[in-house]
Amino acid sequence: YTIDALSLSRNLNINQGTFNTQNNNLTVPNLVTVNGTFTGTTDGTLTFGSLKGTGTFHAPTSTVEIDDRDESTGKALDIDGLTIATNDLNVNITSDKNQDLDIGDDKIHDLTINSVTNTRINYFTSNGSIDGDLTITSGILNTFNRTLEVDGACSIAADGKLEANVNGNVAVTLGSLTIASGGIYNATSATTTLTSKTSSGNYSLDNQGTFTNNSGTIKVTGDGGHIREQGTGDINNLIVELGGSSETHKLSDSTTVGGTLTIVEGDFQPNGRNLTVTGDVSIESGGTITGSSGAMSFGSLTIASGGTYLATSGTTTCKGDVNVASGGTFTHNDGTFLWENTTGGSITGFGAGAPAFYNLEISSSTTNDIFPEWDFTVRNVFDTN
Repeated sequence: YTIDALSLSRNLNINQGTFNTQNNNLTVPNLVTVNGTFTGTTDGTLTFGSLKGTGTFHAPTSTVEIDDRDESTGKALDIDGLTIATNDLNVNITSDKNQDLDIGDDKIHDLTINSVTNTRINYFTSNGSIDGDLTITSGILNTFNRTLEVDGACSIAADGKLEANVNGNVAVTLGSLTIASGGIYNATSATTTLTSKTSSGNYSLDNQGTFTNNSGTIKVTGDGGHIREQGTGDINNLIVELGGSSETHKLSDSTTVGGTLTIVEGDFQPNGRNLTVTGDVSIESGGTITGSSGAMSFGSLTIASGGTYLATSGTTTCKGDVNVASGGTFTHNDGTFLWENTTGGSITGFGAGAPAFYNLEISSSTTNDIFPEWDFTVRNVFDTN
């Protein structure tokens, strides 16, 4: 069956056979059910109230607009059983209602949430993945304790919010995350993995808005990128696990990590900015921190065999133990290492051929003993205040 431009008054049900728009516009204010075959061809605007089915949907090259929901189920999209063919399915949700979404696994390429008001909520009813970009222009996408995977960029505009599993401890994976001023990412209490970077600026994380960490973890992978923190909210735990030891990940602004920092693989470069890590800093084999010239402050510092700390030429402040394993590298770069452990502690792993401090200062607030468990060398100034 083929049509010219058509506007229906209620539902469209395709139970068997093929319905072909022949590049014409089609508006269906209520539910479109595709259990047969729908062919959107190349051009033409498709506007549906909602979409579901178990048949085949030949997507148009244009974006499909969804502006309502199926009142019997509360769903705007129920397409987990739908086969997408011919072109990528790009969807723009413009409803003025709260609604549920069952988007399936890589059924949608680009998904845009552009609700009429920024208080409208789109709830996941099952795990979902998108093989393109996720853009939240207006409204709320609530993953509702389901996993979310976005292969491309996730962008949250000024009137947008991504509510990601606050109480569910469920993983979120995004290509990159951009939060505009006024935008909000309420992070999962599990791990948000960022696998890529933006095409402009090379940011894996670009926070100009509000980032609420919920005691979760940010993990950056791939071939490197930048982190820009100019909004509100700090990263809790940060894991850097790049594709190889020569890949780099850089800071574009001074950054505070409220929990731990773990460098699994790759070179993490504060890039002349200040880096404060309240918790433990661990550098594993294949991992490097290149301190450059900014101020570094760590809860403790552990360098495994094969790990490297190229210290800042400024001051590295450590509030806990220092442990450099045999085969680990500590290069002082003529900088100062300030020990501020008020409860005492230990410097371990400084054996034969081990690295040396340039300036080593022991804070006068350290009232308990410090135990160097191996020989160590101070090249310039040793100050115990």
